[in-house]
Amino acid sequence: MFEEVVTVKKEKNRWFGNLHHFSSYQTCQFDDINLFRLMGKDTIHLERVILTNHDNVIILRKMVGTTKIIVPVDVEVSLSVNCLYGDLTFFNQPKRALRNEHYHQETRDYLKSNKSVKIFLTTMIGDVEVVRG
Repeated sequence: MFEEVVTVKKEKNRWFGNLHHFSSYQTCQFDDINLFRLMGKDTIHLERVILTNHDNVIILRKMVGTTKIIVPVDVEVSLSVNCLYGDLTFFNQPKRALRNEHYHQETRDYLKSNKSVKIFLTTMIGDVEVVRG
């Protein structure tokens, strides 16, 4: 017996160009992000959405381009980056060169926080910046 499908969301991938996710000035409920991109600059504005629990996920796979994620001050972060060539800036820590490696880091209170986001990012070439906003 098959379960009934409750909700279905379908949208086309934008392979090229610059994207600003959640960039409107309206506050909205966060919905998980799962993107595949060939090239472009991506900016994810988490400071403009409502993060309410510990199950918020961002998955971004891209070939070339910079990625900036703006996180509110009251949200903890788990970051997992796979990168062939690029630099990582994680909040106010020194910039790290990523050369064909995987890097994982969590903020201090990630496991005990009520509001958090888990970020998975895979990129061939491009810088990654996670900042407070």
